[in-house]
Amino acid sequence: MPLSTFLTIKDFYKDEQYSKHRMICSGIYVWGFALEQPPFQKPTNKFFPYYVGKANNIFCRLYEHLTALKGGAYPIFDVQYCAQNKLNIGAMKKAYECQIKQNRRRHIAHPKLPKEIIYFPEGANTFLDFYSSRQIQNTVNWMVEHFVFRYIQLPAHVNKAYAESFVTTLLENAVVSGGRALVPKDFAAENIGLPTQIEDVISDSLCE
Repeated sequence: MPLSTFLTIKDFYKDEQYSKHRMICSGIYVWGFALEQPPFQKPTNKFFPYYVGKANNIFCRLYEHLTALKGGAYPIFDVQYCAQNKLNIGAMKKAYECQIKQNRRRHIAHPKLPKEIIYFPEGANTFLDFYSSRQIQNTVNWMVEHFVFRYIQLPAHVNKAYAESFVTTLLENAVVSGGRALVPKDFAAENIGLPTQIEDVISDSLCE
């Protein structure tokens, strides 16, 4: 199946074919960030993968991702620092969530965010941090300006193992070896067959 070229938000701008109700396209996709300095540029070499997913309507799901990113529903990492140091954002997210649960069971304060994680979406209790922090908003704006997306079109009811066989292709030129990104729980990490295993840490549902 052909791999699409990278698309930026400017590629979607005022093009009605990318309306969430206009183009119905199923398959698997990855979104992340170009590391070039100018905004709205497609990667010329490496890109930083943030999320791998599959959907029956890719462009409707893409719109949900963008609004969730701007709305504080996703963890916000220091992408450039993580890229430079080839850090595993999936593992960091999972470790921080485990620490929160441990502290909650022990009735002690939440752990301090590691420096690589700028914001963590715990719920309404942290939303004011997201809204009012200049650092967080500047980072999110950088993410929007450097957002890139590509996909492989597959039949909606394709066998899951077959769909997973294309993930390596999606992650070609990923800046982190093995493309360690956030992936839906219904992608079996052990079946993806990457050089290093993708962390199975986030559901395709935003609130589970």
